[in-house]
Amino acid sequence: MTTYNNGDYTDGGVKRTCLLDEGAITVSSAYGIGGGSAATYSFAAEIKKGMVVVISTETANTWTNTKGSLLVTKPAATNDLIFGIVISEPEFTKKPATSAAASAIADRLSGNYLRAATVWFPCVTAITKATLVCANKGAVTPGTASILTLDVSEVITSGGITVNDVANSGSANVIPLHYQAQSTTAVGPIMVAFVGGSFLAAN
Repeated sequence: MTTYNNGDYTDGGVKRTCLLDEGAITVSSAYGIGGGSAATYSFAAEIKKGMVVVISTETANTWTNTKGSLLVTKPAATNDLIFGIVISEPEFTKKPATSAAASAIADRLSGNYLRAATVWFPCVTAITKATLVCANKGAVTPGTASILTLDVSEVITSGGITVNDVANSGSANVIPLHYQAQSTTAVGPIMVAFVGGSFLAAN
């Protein structure tokens, strides 16, 4: 058993380094004891070690924008999404020079102006890369169950994990971790989480 923060968390589940969406970043400056000025940073929705987070449902949370990383944020009252717990101290990947450079999530992703931390997903058995072949059934919203199915014909051909979007009644055991707009032709990588059980809801 490994102890993190104030909780005792078992070594089950999956731990991943995730990008943190903490809202707009405000860049200020403050004077230290020696009289020098240094930049300070505050966050609209700061995430700290020990907090519960969920996969971000932002449309900017795509494989391309995140470079394949997972993007997490604070949960909202209406969320019913896969959750994790932050188990390391957040650290900047790159610090913005101005507030304007990091006000929107698209800007924070393109500029890499995000903090990262290790997140423990206790209910997840595996996280892996898959290929999404869009079937024009609906947008793929990160963190949401029952909207993907296994593409058996592609699996047989390629040997890898290939999934399609569905309007509903997809597999409850595989969760998309990146966004994809509804499309008839889009094909590309996506991270998915498995939460146990069978992945046999197939077209």
